Amino acid sequence: MRHGTRSLGAARPRKTLRGDIQALRALAVLMVVGVHLWPSRLKGGFVGVDIFFVISGFLITSHLLRELDATGSISLGRFYARRVRRLLPAAYLVILVSAAGVVLLMPWDLWGRNFTELAASVGYVQNLWLTAQSVDYHAQGQAATVAQHYWSLSVEEQFYLVWPAVLLALRHLFGRRRYAQGGGDAFRRFLVLGSVVIVLVSFGFSLWFTGFSPRQAYFFTPVRFWEFMTGGFLAVLSPWISRVLGGATAFVLAVAAWAGLVVSGFVVDPAKPFPGWWAVLPVVSTASVIAAGCSGAVPGLRLLTDLRVVRLLGDASYSMYLWHWPFIILLPHLLGRSVLLPEKLMILVATTFLAVLTKRWVEEPGQRVKWGVRRTFAVTAGAMSVVLGLCAGSVVWAHRSIASAAAAQRDFLDQECSGPAALLRTECRDHVNDPLVSTVLGQDAEYFREIPGCVWLSDAQDNGMPSVYECDYTPAGQKPYTVMLIGDSHAQQWEGTLDAVAKRNGWRMRLSLKGGCPIAHLPLSIGDPKAEAECSKSQAAVDEYVLAQAPDVVVYSTYAIGEHVDDGTGRSQGEMYSDALGATWSRWAANGTRVVVVADTPLNDAVRPAECVTANASNPEVCARPRSEALPDSPMSTAVRALGDPRVTLVDLTDAFCDETRCYAAVGGLQVYYDYNHVQRAYAMKLVDQLDAGIKRQT
Repeated sequence: MRHGTRSLGAARPRKTLRGDIQALRALAVLMVVGVHLWPSRLKGGFVGVDIFFVISGFLITSHLLRELDATGSISLGRFYARRVRRLLPAAYLVILVSAAGVVLLMPWDLWGRNFTELAASVGYVQNLWLTAQSVDYHAQGQAATVAQHYWSLSVEEQFYLVWPAVLLALRHLFGRRRYAQGGGDAFRRFLVLGSVVIVLVSFGFSLWFTGFSPRQAYFFTPVRFWEFMTGGFLAVLSPWISRVLGGATAFVLAVAAWAGLVVSGFVVDPAKPFPGWWAVLPVVSTASVIAAGCSGAVPGLRLLTDLRVVRLLGDASYSMYLWHWPFIILLPHLLGRSVLLPEKLMILVATTFLAVLTKRWVEEPGQRVKWGVRRTFAVTAGAMSVVLGLCAGSVVWAHRSIASAAAAQRDFLDQECSGPAALLRTECRDHVNDPLVSTVLGQDAEYFREIPGCVWLSDAQDNGMPSVYECDYTPAGQKPYTVMLIGDSHAQQWEGTLDAVAKRNGWRMRLSLKGGCPIAHLPLSIGDPKAEAECSKSQAAVDEYVLAQAPDVVVYSTYAIGEHVDDGTGRSQGEMYSDALGATWSRWAANGTRVVVVADTPLNDAVRPAECVTANASNPEVCARPRSEALPDSPMSTAVRALGDPRVTLVDLTDAFCDETRCYAAVGGLQVYYDYNHVQRAYAMKLVDQLDAGIKRQT
């Protein structure tokens, strides 16, 4: 058994860390940093996190097995204390620096989200918070926080919390006396079976949950457990692997595995549900590299793995991962624009420099500290309390400031030339580029709000019917005049505006909205089978509902240039949309329903993630975009023109966002956008008269 223990070849003293594992770490962190800086070029670089997970599972399991072989048990207290001294000093340093960056560079209305997630990161529950918030890791339209990358560290810490206790429980299940009487080899064979079961169960759950809820699955620890346990399984098998795998066989396996890792960085598609089957390539490739090196350095690859720069990046990979993301999030706020290539290269250099310093002056001293278990946990508890207190205080202050600013904005909205009036009224044109009265951004802004006093008529989750929400303002004794809003989130942004129109006219308003789903007979194609199936059901259900209920007017809008569809004909997105939308509207019109199509609003990348508007609140004109860039061809407008049906008309509100040459991110002192493609509710509510007039042209 002692021979088997020595042959593990993992988690050796730090001065003799395996070159192949350090090279894996270097590749992993470069992939992660690369995909965050150049997402369109290295689209699968996020699998670097999966590489880290397999490495962690291998090293930690190897360490625990050595302790078990040497002492017959595992000291959970000492294990957790070592993890704390190894990981927390650098993690908390970056959290504190990030918090300072938020205060110095971000507008206070973004503090709430950032400090909430910083607090979650302090307690290593950031992944659970993101899961609960249904955050889409790959959504470029969302304004991420400085702490979002701590999700993977939270997953890792949760694995560290569970796996040692499970391993100790398995040893007790095997039997203390049997183990003490020379059953180490038998116990390792027992662990092989146990590890296989854990990997298969976790992988099966990963496949199911990723298909069921891909957004939540990405951050959820049980979905990722099989990746760690793949490394753990290797650690259990390492004595036998080292005896049978070497020489040319190890070389071929290692070369194929390294190729698999490089390929995964370019072919794994962020639009597909992940993890699940897509995670198999990077996980198996990482495991194969580790397995190939269990009997020693692989001949022919040592020239690569022993390069000084590779060792340097591998050693500093943890700190590089910590530092790179705050730079990416904070620098645009400092510059007042998106980062360009020179700034991206500066981020890469600064991240590496700070990581090396952090490794030398923070990580290594933390590991050398000779504190006992109690003192380690006491100091950790104190540090957590201080940082959590700072975060909590900042969140409270931010929410109070937001409430005060919202009140100021409500007063401002009553002014004659505020918001879109500055573009729509000749006498107000001098106010187009007025300074913003306030900036309300990200999750703290709104593009819709649930309307009080309205009721659900049906819920698609309960009875298979489309979800229909009704607000009835029909005067007593009169026949209802029904106006129905249909579409995705780009229709939902007009929900409050249409409600005001319905209330003004004494109409009955109904809503049937499905985010991310074009309501027309078009197969959604986004790589998420569950979402695609739900969208297909919604399309059919809403179509049937409109034909059965025959509302007087349907108000329709959808994000036709942003939701990918595929009807199998090979035509362009615009052609598929135009034909399907026209056919849908024609059916409704032939059934007696008049259709009002609200043209999609301009897009403005300058407000993603709102850094331009917040940095230039006193001069928002710099955030404008040329009209030709902000107004791409609209399949909805094309479809209306192609139909030539007087029962289907277009309401184009572009003049409320653009003049003859430019489209604005802020108009008349009011911020236009919630994100780069949704209109902020406060701005949309200033367009009640325009929407009312457009609908009445059909009444």
